[in-house]
Amino acid sequence: MLLLAGRLRELDTAALAELIRQRQVPPSGIGDHFDLAEALLQPASIHRALSLLDRDALIGLARLAGGDREAEPPSVLHRAAELQLLRMQPEPALYDAVAQQLGAWMAAHPGALDPDASAPPTAGRDQPVPLERTDRLAAELAFAAVTAIAEVLIELDRRPGTALSGGGMASSTIKRLAEMLSQDPATVAALTGVATLAGLTVSLSGEWQPTRRGEQWLLADSGQRWAALATAWQGGLEPDIRHLLVTTPVWGDALPRHARWLYPAAGEELLGPLDREAETAGLLGVAAEGRPSSAGEALLHGDAEGARVRMAALFPSQVEQVYLQRDLTVIAPGPLAPRIDARLRTMAEPESRGLATSYRFSAASMNGAMAAGETAETMRGFLSGIALAGIPQPLDYLISEAAQRFGLLRVGADGEGSYLRSGDAQLLDAVLVDQSLSPLRLRRRDEVTATSPRGLHTVYFSLSDARYPVAAEDGEGRPKALRRRQAEDPPPPGPDPAVELARALHDAVGPAETGRAWLAKQLDLAIRNRIGLVVSVTLPDGGSRDYELEPASVSGGRLRSRDRRSAVERTLPLSSITAVRPAEERAN
Repeated sequence: MLLLAGRLRELDTAALAELIRQRQVPPSGIGDHFDLAEALLQPASIHRALSLLDRDALIGLARLAGGDREAEPPSVLHRAAELQLLRMQPEPALYDAVAQQLGAWMAAHPGALDPDASAPPTAGRDQPVPLERTDRLAAELAFAAVTAIAEVLIELDRRPGTALSGGGMASSTIKRLAEMLSQDPATVAALTGVATLAGLTVSLSGEWQPTRRGEQWLLADSGQRWAALATAWQGGLEPDIRHLLVTTPVWGDALPRHARWLYPAAGEELLGPLDREAETAGLLGVAAEGRPSSAGEALLHGDAEGARVRMAALFPSQVEQVYLQRDLTVIAPGPLAPRIDARLRTMAEPESRGLATSYRFSAASMNGAMAAGETAETMRGFLSGIALAGIPQPLDYLISEAAQRFGLLRVGADGEGSYLRSGDAQLLDAVLVDQSLSPLRLRRRDEVTATSPRGLHTVYFSLSDARYPVAAEDGEGRPKALRRRQAEDPPPPGPDPAVELARALHDAVGPAETGRAWLAKQLDLAIRNRIGLVVSVTLPDGGSRDYELEPASVSGGRLRSRDRRSAVERTLPLSSITAVRPAEERAN
């Protein structure tokens, strides 16, 4: 512990934080470097660290524990040294607790580190699948994932999801999205997880909704959409899982076999996440039928742009024109360009999703478009531009009727509540007796006006959802567009607990008391645990001398101890002691 605490104290904040993060040290109860050293030397913490080491590193540690100090080059032990399982100077040596835990694991898993079993398990596939087939299937999966996540964002904008107290998405929301997409809930949960990882959705005030980044993503082309999702997924992989995905040529059953071979000390803490990440990779088209695609290979090797180009080349071409039907439906002969799809959705409801999406116009959808700022002229201009055969007469009539009816009901802010006015008395009467609107608590004020204690947004969207021709207006009676909610970016991440702990440990031994406080800690630990020390002392003539001592007590500013070499008792002033180290550690 004394050796390890000293080495921990020498690490800078970034290196110490990374060690705390990888060794998963909880910050509670860690007040100084000795506490951290004690936590790192606990059996569970050591086993966690051993599970992060690959086969070569574990074999190197085993040889080192057996006394073979020359068998392994420093590069093999580098990862173990980063995890503070051994010291490299003055010569490589395991800490005793690490050697004990490694020995216990090897005894429980005989043959696990057999040096003769140096070859990884074979892929086990007799008939290799052509890469062209893999890429084609991967592109189909990737396009389906991109399309599904786009629908999720649009649905969450229309009707936000419910957030759990712990931050996840409620199963009721997952089920609703799964029914909408005709997908199983597990798939939808994985896709929404990727969307959140990419910053496209966020949980705010108990609701899941799209972010500003999500709105921008909806306007990007399919290749850019996929790249944003895939790079976010790849960036969230743990290093050992990324290494496994890169080094395993064929996945499927071979992936867990390779994982067990490459990381012999790892258990479900590796295999469980590995299985989940492999499934997500399949959903995103990073792999197909248990084999990485060309785009997936590029992505896993860090070439995000190359991955995007490869995948986009296999996506179906986007179209910018549609068939407007006399039955008020719209048929897109292929995936619509995002900007066309986004605007068309403001005036027509999607009926089917996929490569050939269909939409339907209605009086309610037209009213919604006008509430968002469209007019009869702007809609006719847009639809004429995208129609392959012009605007059919029934649709033209619907636009005219919607324009005439739009704003028959006007909603505005009225103090803390809202008002509703209409020149159509029968329409206002219908609203007042509509039982679905009873939560608004509407009350007639006069012949043409009613009031509600509810806010403007609540009243407006309640009427809009009930398919009434409603428009919002400002204080001067001018129409204004309302959004259900303003998209926000995800909140900035909170402080990293590992960084906070690393900084606190360095602050605990600040410059004013570093030498004295550190010396007192070392001597106290050595006395309690009967550790022999090499004590460096400054002599009156300015020189220095090392004593190998067995410390007994500290009092009155002096250290009382027994000199191991001369077998006499020595008393040294603490002010003369410049450094201490365990007696078994020798300088280079």
